[in-house]
Amino acid sequence: MQYRELGSTGIHVSEIGFGTWGLGGVTPGATSYGAISDETAIEALEAALSAGINFFDTSNVYGDGHSEVLLGQVLGRASGCDRSDVVISSKLGMQNYRQKLEMTADNMERSLQGSLERLQTDYLDVLHLHMVTLEELVEKPSILNALRRFQVDKKVRAIAISLNNPLDSCNRLIFEHFQAIQVNFSLLDMRLISSGFFNNNKVNKPGALARTPLNFGFLAQNFPKDITFEKCDHRSRWPRSQIESWIDGANQMFEAIGLSEVEDIQARTYLALKFCLSFSGISTVLAGMHNATEVKMNIRAAEGPKINQKLLASAIKAYELWEQKTSVRSGQVH
Repeated sequence: MQYRELGSTGIHVSEIGFGTWGLGGVTPGATSYGAISDETAIEALEAALSAGINFFDTSNVYGDGHSEVLLGQVLGRASGCDRSDVVISSKLGMQNYRQKLEMTADNMERSLQGSLERLQTDYLDVLHLHMVTLEELVEKPSILNALRRFQVDKKVRAIAISLNNPLDSCNRLIFEHFQAIQVNFSLLDMRLISSGFFNNNKVNKPGALARTPLNFGFLAQNFPKDITFEKCDHRSRWPRSQIESWIDGANQMFEAIGLSEVEDIQARTYLALKFCLSFSGISTVLAGMHNATEVKMNIRAAEGPKINQKLLASAIKAYELWEQKTSVRSGQVH
């Protein structure tokens, strides 16, 4: 496993990070990836640790906190694993997927404390604002004041924000107040490139955590056009036009990179993750992993050569052409 610095924080994270949304299991509504046993989730986390993954991203709303509980249990009992060996990231900003948190200093403190207790730790390496807009930050300066206090109290090492729109990545507020951003970035969502983020060379540039690198599974699997998802699966809310567009778009991107066999899940996964890692501004790629087999498949992307510049340019060009044909964007939770 290779490691990169998270922006200029001094925190070093594995190139492949573990996104734990799917480990939380089913919550009310179309908010998850479906049921998963604790045994399977624990095996996946343990496999990741053994493979050298040290960055784990979770949230108080994943499984209504169950994702944090499982992660805390695994890290707490892992043989030879010191707290300083792992980088734990969590979030605050929502009470659950049905209700936002009222962002007062007291509520933020209670939310953070709840995460710390479930994770069995006394500090987070990274704390993200979750579903909090830039407009809210301007209107309520107390939010940023509370985050800074968490750092002073040594409950949080780095403060970050999970952005709904990658085009906000170069906003002045981001560079002035946050050490990291979590943002959608994949072969099917290259808005981070068009935002100018990678060309911005400011000294205080935040580290970027690439979320949804497999685009909710559409880059990992060549789904049939008539695919349907369970009602609890957040993808069940999407229009058929979006699903078909992403199926077609994924195959176009892989063709541009030179993949001849679109049914090869290992090759698709490798290229999708390697695409994200081809950008030095990306600190880690947050891949969702639901079992030990997926862990092994994903970590291979940290190995082997980079995608060469010619194929990288071809993929970007193919994306631009595909994007011109569709204006579909998901309203997904994350």
